[in-house]
Amino acid sequence: MLGEVDSILRSRVWTSLVRARRTIEPQEKISTMTQQAIDMARRIKDPLALYEALLLYVWADQRPESTDERLSALYEMKSLAESMSDLQRSQDVNGYLTREFLERGDLASWKKSIDQLEKLILKVQQPFYLWTLIIL
Repeated sequence: MLGEVDSILRSRVWTSLVRARRTIEPQEKISTMTQQAIDMARRIKDPLALYEALLLYVWADQRPESTDERLSALYEMKSLAESMSDLQRSQDVNGYLTREFLERGDLASWKKSIDQLEKLILKVQQPFYLWTLIIL
């Protein structure tokens, strides 16, 4: 049904499969599958598919030694969200960046990211994120 040719549908189905299996497969297999999702999304040049595949990478590899790679993926996701004019995804990725900067101890970048996140939260008006402003 999906065939062997790269397509937006195939990319999104693959990404969903990896997301569903990430808690039951060994880390090495999930890393390989995630990279395949990223590679396919790059080949088809679909920004949403690439954003979602990169998000899988950020979720899948939380090892401290992977912070530089996660940060790189997050910056690419931020650029993709902005290119799609997607405020919700911009808000989400800024939240991930805020956490990443805090974990790295980069307080200057964390403060800048918090300020950007607050502006996005007020634009998007999602209740959960509005609530997080209270605790920030």
